[in-house]
Amino acid sequence: EHICNFIFKLEQFDYAGHGMSLGLLQLPYMRELLQAGATVKRRKLLLPGFVPDEIDLESIAFKDPKRERERQEQLQNEEDERDKKTKKRQAARNAQSWSKKLDKMEKKQKRKARRERSLSAPQVHEDELSDDEIEQMRKEYALLKKLKKGKLSEKQLGEMLGEDPASL
Repeated sequence: EHICNFIFKLEQFDYAGHGMSLGLLQLPYMRELLQAGATVKRRKLLLPGFVPDEIDLESIAFKDPKRERERQEQLQNEEDERDKKTKKRQAARNAQSWSKKLDKMEKKQKRKARRERSLSAPQVHEDELSDDEIEQMRKEYALLKKLKKGKLSEKQLGEMLGEDPASL
C-alpha cells in the first residue's frame, strides 16, 4: 500500500508542476492525486497543468527476454480481463433493456386492445334507455363491485343475475 506523508499542506501543493520538473512521462496512480482533482482517462491520470508525453509506455520492452515475456503475458491477461468485463457489462445492459422493451411492448398491446374494445363496443346513451334498463344496469354494476371486493362469489353473482353459473 502506498502511504504518502507530507510536512506541508496538500491542497496547496503543485502536483502538476512538480511532476513536470521531475520529467515524469506520466503521473503515478496515487490517492492524493485523485483528491487533488486528477481524472482517470484510458488508465492514465490527468491533472490540469501536467502534459504527459506521447510515448506509449506499454511498447517499451525489457532488455531481459524472460521478463519481457512475463510482461507481455500480463498485458494480454489485463486486456482479456477488460474485454470480459466489457462483454459482461454489455450483456447485462442488453438483457435489461430487452426486458424493458418487452414490458413496453406488452403495455402498448394492452392499451391498443383496450382501445379497440372501447371503440368497437356499441355506444349507448342514457337518454336512449328506459328508466327500468338504467336501474337494472346500476344493480348489475353494484353486484360486480361486490364481486371485485370479494363479498360475492361468481356463483352467487350468476344466481342473482339469473345466468347459468357454468357460463361465467
